[in-house]
Amino acid sequence: MSRRELRDQHIRPFIDRLDGGVAMVTTLFFAAMMFTLFWQVFSRFVINIPATWTEEAARYFFIYMTFFGAALGVRHSTHFGIPIVLSMLRGKTRDRYHRLVIRLPILIASMALLFYGTRYMLHFGFARVSPTFHFPMAWVYLVIPLSAVPMVLFAAYNLFFEDTPPPTPESGTKGDA
Repeated sequence: MSRRELRDQHIRPFIDRLDGGVAMVTTLFFAAMMFTLFWQVFSRFVINIPATWTEEAARYFFIYMTFFGAALGVRHSTHFGIPIVLSMLRGKTRDRYHRLVIRLPILIASMALLFYGTRYMLHFGFARVSPTFHFPMAWVYLVIPLSAVPMVLFAAYNLFFEDTPPPTPESGTKGDA
């Protein structure tokens, strides 16, 4: 089985399903955050009984939404980049530069986030308690390794199985550059 067949038959469908799942989770956290903020405004200004839990809950939903959104950014190569060098390169040089200077560091950073995020969650998460909900902050810090897993998978897929670098921003489309 060739690399292209392996990618098309097995790896890409898995990555696409994971992408859809992460997008759905991100959307759910966004909706939960918006509902919480709506309830905060409604309870404070309409019924004059402010809910004390809404600010902290909205913050946690925002944190989860942001981390899972970052995983989607890795998948779709919508992260920050500087296109000057990449736009000057052509052919195999451009591909090598793109893989070694852009995609490889993203994979390494994602792996570091997974490793150190897990350590941080385990080391500090159970020593700290949420001020409003009184649960261990490990539940909040859990988003770091949870979102790092798809980041690592997406970054590895982009590094090893994506054939060509995306177009540069000069062409009006998104890309790694």
